[in-house]
Amino acid sequence: MARIRKTRRVERAGVNALRTFLEDNDHLVQEIDGGVDHGEDLYVMFTRNGRRTGHVIAVQVKSGAKYRRADGYAIPVGDHAQDWGLSRIPVIGVVYDRGSKELFWVNLTKVLKEYGGTISWIPIPKENILSDSTLRGVIAEIEVFIDVEGMRVRRSSAAEIIESARRARHASIGANPRDVDDPNPLFEPLADFALKHEKVLRYITRRAHKYAFLMALGMIMAFEWPHQVRFVQAYSEADPLIWVGNIYLFTYILALVMFFEFKAKRMPRFTGYAFALIIGTFYINPFLARGGKDEVDIIWGNIWLWVGVIVPSLGYKLILLHYIREAIARRKRKARSAGAI
Repeated sequence: MARIRKTRRVERAGVNALRTFLEDNDHLVQEIDGGVDHGEDLYVMFTRNGRRTGHVIAVQVKSGAKYRRADGYAIPVGDHAQDWGLSRIPVIGVVYDRGSKELFWVNLTKVLKEYGGTISWIPIPKENILSDSTLRGVIAEIEVFIDVEGMRVRRSSAAEIIESARRARHASIGANPRDVDDPNPLFEPLADFALKHEKVLRYITRRAHKYAFLMALGMIMAFEWPHQVRFVQAYSEADPLIWVGNIYLFTYILALVMFFEFKAKRMPRFTGYAFALIIGTFYINPFLARGGKDEVDIIWGNIWLWVGVIVPSLGYKLILLHYIREAIARRKRKARSAGAI
């Protein structure tokens, strides 16, 4: 026996709220049968002074906490990018906030036309509220969009207008009905997380190029890890994690020092030389090693294992001394400059 989805009541709350709101304002609403839903829930025909205007829209309604964001609301595009963006009648997105019992809207077709279908979630700012006081302005904006895009439908009766709109939508999305609105269980939670932390992720994304060097180094380390472990195991009984971890930590500290020096608009020559030396030796050695096949190779491998212990130990001290001296020198120069003024 088929089970009723737990989310159905939440979804129906949004559809019912929007339908009641529009019908109370004398607009004609026809609900789309769930069996042929291509990402819309309603067809709406606008009226003015008791007469049909010929402006028809399809509406996708969302309801539930998953669509709420810190700065408004959002509707997932999913597989509807072309369906909504290339639709012959505009598709409007509406989110119903069950807590405040308010409706919020966005022109999905317009947004997707502007972004070229590259956006995965369409944001709805809190200012886009749909209420008795804003409805006339919202309809006027949508009607202008319809007229400019040449989407107006003209038929003699309401049923024919709705049928014409339905055919236009089917022509846009294809004649074969298919359910494409189901979320992808693998990526939906990731999308929710991304939208909940949208500001932080946007901040990181805008500055991603600045961290490209550190990210690239992390990828190199991940690739190198098994090779480094095998290198240690071939020449020593010691725990490879300690040796490799020490080299990796030293390498990343060098990288961080260089990063902050670049950020301070200084050329980190001292650290750069040390970094190049580490990368050019310890990250190449595992590919040159022969796994202890002869005495010379065993001696060579053991020497580099000891070097891998000594270099980071000395390197930490040299870097610390070098940059403390540099900082002291900068402060002295600044103090002399201030005294001269």
